[in-house]
Amino acid sequence: AVVRGIVLDGLEICCTDSVNEIGGDPGPNGDAVYPEEDGMVYLEYAEAIEIRNCHLHHAGMHAIFGNRWVQHCIFDGNHIHDVGFTGVLLNGAWRGIRYENHHNTVTNNYIHNMGLVLGQGSGIQLVQSGDNVVAHNRVHTTTRYSISLKGPHPQHIVYHQVDGVYVREHNKEHLAHTRHNRILYNDMSNANTDSQDTGVIESWGVYGPDNRIQHNLIHDSLIPFSFGLVIYLDDMASYYTITHNILHTLQKQKTQGV
Repeated sequence: AVVRGIVLDGLEICCTDSVNEIGGDPGPNGDAVYPEEDGMVYLEYAEAIEIRNCHLHHAGMHAIFGNRWVQHCIFDGNHIHDVGFTGVLLNGAWRGIRYENHHNTVTNNYIHNMGLVLGQGSGIQLVQSGDNVVAHNRVHTTTRYSISLKGPHPQHIVYHQVDGVYVREHNKEHLAHTRHNRILYNDMSNANTDSQDTGVIESWGVYGPDNRIQHNLIHDSLIPFSFGLVIYLDDMASYYTITHNILHTLQKQKTQGV
C-alpha cells in the first residue's frame, strides 16, 4: 500500500539518535544505505506527501529521508540544521530496473550544519532519483557537499543480472535513474569542511540524461587542508547542462574551479 496526501506543516521535530553501525556494501535488494540508516522524517511507499515550514534539528542521521518508492512529494520552506548526516536525502534503488524515486520538489529550505556524525554529510542528496526540482534553497556549512547527485558506476551493474535482466553496455542507461533533475537558484557556501577530492556541487555515477545545474550562487567555500572543486562532475558523470551560475570567493588554496 502507498501512503498519500499527508501534510506536515509548522512542526518542530528534534533530537533523534544515530545508528549503531556505520559501513557496509549495498545489500542484495539493491539498497545503498547503511544498516539501520534512518531519518527524523522517513518516507517509503509515499506519494504526494508535503513537509512544509517545519523546524527539524539535532537529527542523529538524516533529517528527511525519502527511501525507495517516493514520488510527487514536496519539501518546502523548512529550517534544517545540526544533522548527523544529510538534510534531505532522496534515495532510489542502487541497482534496480524500476524507476521508483522521482518527481519530488525540494524548495525554499534553509539547511546548515550537516554531517556532524558522518563526514560525508550533504545538504541535499539525490541517489538514483530523477525528475526532481531542487530550487531556491540556502545550504551552508556541510562537511562534504552542499548538493550531491549519485548513481551506480557501470562496474557495479554491467555484466551482472539486475532484477532478472542481464546488463550490458548498450542498456546500462536504463538503470541510471538520476536523470532530468533541475538544480536551480540555490545559494551554497562553506562546504567541504571535513573532506577532500570533492565539490560544493558534486556528481558521481550519473549518466542518466538531462540533469541541469543552472542559475545557482556558489560562494565563500575553501578546503585549506587539501584540494577540491566547485562544481565537480566526477567519474561517469555525463549529459549535464551547466549554465548561468555565479561562482566567487572559492577554493583559493590548493584547489580547482569547475
